[in-house]
Amino acid sequence: WVLNASQIEKIFLLSDKYKEMSDTMTGFWLWFPCEITGELIYNKKKWHFSINAAATAEWSDGKETIYWGCSREKCDDMFILPYPGRSYIGGGGKLIW
Repeated sequence: WVLNASQIEKIFLLSDKYKEMSDTMTGFWLWFPCEITGELIYNKKKWHFSINAAATAEWSDGKETIYWGCSREKCDDMFILPYPGRSYIGGGGKLIW
C-alpha cells in the first residue's frame, strides 16, 4: 500500500476532523495493521501524521492530537479497507457491510 503526496493531501481535504477518539470514531471505522507516516506543516505548526489503511488518520504535535476519518466515496480507492458504513467497491473487490 503506497500513497503519494497528492493522495495524502486529498485524504486530509476529504476527511472529517475529530478532536478526540470518541465512540463516533471507534464505532464507525475499522483498524488495519498498516500505516503510512510522515510530517507536515499546517498553520505554521509541524505535525506528525499517521494514516491507517482503514480510512482513519491522526495528527500529533506532541501536545495535541487530531483524529480524522474519511467516509466519502472519493477516498475508497486510497485505502485497503475503506469506510465500512456503506456498501462500496474498493481494494480490488466488492465488499458489502
